[in-house]
Amino acid sequence: MQNTRFTDKVVLVTGGTAGLGRENAIAFAREGAQVIICGRRAQQGAETLDMIQAIGGKAIFLPCDITDIAEVKQLFAEIQGRYGRLDCACNNAAIPDSPQILPTHQYPSEDWDAIYFTNLKGTWHCMKYEIETMLKTGGGAIVNIASVFAYRGSEGRCGYIASSHGIVGLTKTAALEYAANKIRINCVCPGGISSEPDHPLAAEYEKEYASMMPMKRLGIPIEMAMPVLFLCSEEASFITGVVLPVDGGWSAG
Repeated sequence: MQNTRFTDKVVLVTGGTAGLGRENAIAFAREGAQVIICGRRAQQGAETLDMIQAIGGKAIFLPCDITDIAEVKQLFAEIQGRYGRLDCACNNAAIPDSPQILPTHQYPSEDWDAIYFTNLKGTWHCMKYEIETMLKTGGGAIVNIASVFAYRGSEGRCGYIASSHGIVGLTKTAALEYAANKIRINCVCPGGISSEPDHPLAAEYEKEYASMMPMKRLGIPIEMAMPVLFLCSEEASFITGVVLPVDGGWSAG
């Protein structure tokens, strides 16, 4: 493991138990961070820890359901007690989409609520306490993860798309509010990233989405993680309020 940009930094990755969140956690650890992984799935959290320890990284797993503000408050009390600070956070925890692709008037209320409470309100819950912690210690960097659908509409996905647009608005608002406090807040919008290779629809997904990409391929998780690390690093010290697509040019069309 090569310790570089994040040596001795305390970094929180929500949803670090699988997929892109796991890749972000491993990438931070590879560059020297003390990584805090939170999520609802303890077994998958333990698997992420094993991967990080295998490269000589430092990490802990703290269970947390980000839809429950009491659990989020307890998470940050634990972080404060253990480390006394938080340098960076990547708010990655999210429900990928509703299992039902239906027009707006038929969209199930329960699907809307599940996506809203996790993706948008859950991100806000975490930001509340991330910002509160960083205000006490002189600043930090936060990266929220939305999706390429923050830039566009898509039939049958009103709940997911509304939550992605909401994360962008939340990011920009908070970036303005805390810029003078040395807290930088940005957003990464991945699209067409192959993050679940064992999913039964993975081959169908890859064929469909690769054909839509200007680059004619899907991205790999590390290609999303590297922009996240950049935005959290001192290399991005004059960047805040940015909404960055990482989608092979898909949103440019």
